[in-house]
Amino acid sequence: MEPGSIQETFETLRRWCVRTGWGWARVGWDSAISRERVTDQLRGVLSDAGIPFQEVELPAGKPSGEVVMELWDKLRAFPPGAVSITGVEWAYPEGGALHETLGGLNFYRDALGSLPLRQIWWMPEHIAEQFAVTIPDFESWFRLRLHLTEALPARSPAEALTLPEAPSLSTAEASRLADQLAERIKNAERNGIPAERIWSQLGRPLLQVLEQGGLAEQQQYWLTRFAGYRALLNEHVQSLEREEGETSIETLLAMVDLAKLAQEQGDLTEAVRLWSSILERFRRKPGENDDNILLAMGGLAIALAEQGNLTSAGKLQAEILRLEEGRFGVDHPDLLRPLNNLGITLRHHGDYAGARRVLERALGIAQRSLREGDPSRLQLMMNLANTLTEQGDFAAAERLLQQVVERYSRELGPNHSNTLKAKLNLAVALKHQKHQGEWEAAKRLEQTVVECSRRLMGEKHPFAARAASNLLLTLLGQGAFSEAKALFHSSLEWVIAADPSSWSADLIQLRSQLQDLLPQLQEAPAETPQSRSE
Repeated sequence: MEPGSIQETFETLRRWCVRTGWGWARVGWDSAISRERVTDQLRGVLSDAGIPFQEVELPAGKPSGEVVMELWDKLRAFPPGAVSITGVEWAYPEGGALHETLGGLNFYRDALGSLPLRQIWWMPEHIAEQFAVTIPDFESWFRLRLHLTEALPARSPAEALTLPEAPSLSTAEASRLADQLAERIKNAERNGIPAERIWSQLGRPLLQVLEQGGLAEQQQYWLTRFAGYRALLNEHVQSLEREEGETSIETLLAMVDLAKLAQEQGDLTEAVRLWSSILERFRRKPGENDDNILLAMGGLAIALAEQGNLTSAGKLQAEILRLEEGRFGVDHPDLLRPLNNLGITLRHHGDYAGARRVLERALGIAQRSLREGDPSRLQLMMNLANTLTEQGDFAAAERLLQQVVERYSRELGPNHSNTLKAKLNLAVALKHQKHQGEWEAAKRLEQTVVECSRRLMGEKHPFAARAASNLLLTLLGQGAFSEAKALFHSSLEWVIAADPSSWSADLIQLRSQLQDLLPQLQEAPAETPQSRSE
């Protein structure tokens, strides 16, 4: 059973579903996001072909007999066509065992198999791998056996430590996937599924979908919803440490979930502590391979960079790059992420020449290996353009950012967070041209971004605050003091008043910049028509 990408898995299942006759397919999956995207595509294409497509989620927390009979009642009510069956991993009561439910399904396999349906059974890969050994009779009924990966194949059994960086989603696609994952989370919570399982199998994929789709307001809502999970996850890690040991893969995977949640909730001190512990444990784990050590190094480097410890983050990222070059060579697409991360850190550290060299090298690899509109390629273009702006090459930065804004708008939509970031960066490059026309164009862009970010993220989202701060500087530069004061009081005063103890380095820097502007705002003269137009 060879691993397949989203598109490969979809094409295989599509061809199988449109054939005559019936049968069962088993698909082991590494990512709930990938599974939902394949299901979305199947739903659309089979509907267009006139083939009924149904979806069933096995009930969680019920005895084996109830699971089997509920599935039987649902399947026999469906018209001939295709059906997607999920929830195998939870189809047993807390304290029970999955093999009891599988045994019950195996007992009824003749009846289930007699129905005029193409049945697609989805299960996490770790369950799929045990299937043949646990239920060999049941396994033999699956005529099609697939393994769905992310867009990139997993490198090791512990790849779940950090999922491969998936392309950004359009807002519409992300909304559909998020709705499906959110409904599964609510069902799991109603059925008493343990918090650590909900988080790792549904919560993290949901936040990833929302981030990729630029749905910041929903992402913040779910982070708040998951706030109580952190204490439960911590208890789960401590339990695993006692039962499995500090260096067991189960313990380390649970620690990674905990570190990511702490990071997303803004507790960077705790995230750095956890990532440091994960890395130290991997390094002393007997027979550990480089993959897991690199993944832990990458997680720690990102947390350190967000915390503002750029020197330590840069050293880790440079070491990661050297190790990856030794594995893949100097021109491999797998180098894009370490090159990008190192370039950003160098730029934030003030090494603009070094950042430019690293990011130009990364963009060259991306241009040879990725399509023109690929979001990863566009992100590299934007990061390089920001470096060019810092270096003073404003015309080159503007040309790159114009392309990025146009392509992001086309690929992801005009209100996607990536598009808004590109517009904000373009406005910065325009203002450095120091001509009135460019300043007016920059102001219009910033006003658009402020309006969209307020509506989509809320006024107290860090990006919305950054956008308002940029517009504030533009208004002050144009002498529009009344507008600047009104903007400050409506959108930025909270940054000065709030407690910054748990903030990221970027938000702390923004707070410092606003504090420096306070005297200018307080002493600003009354506007005149002449001062407004100059």
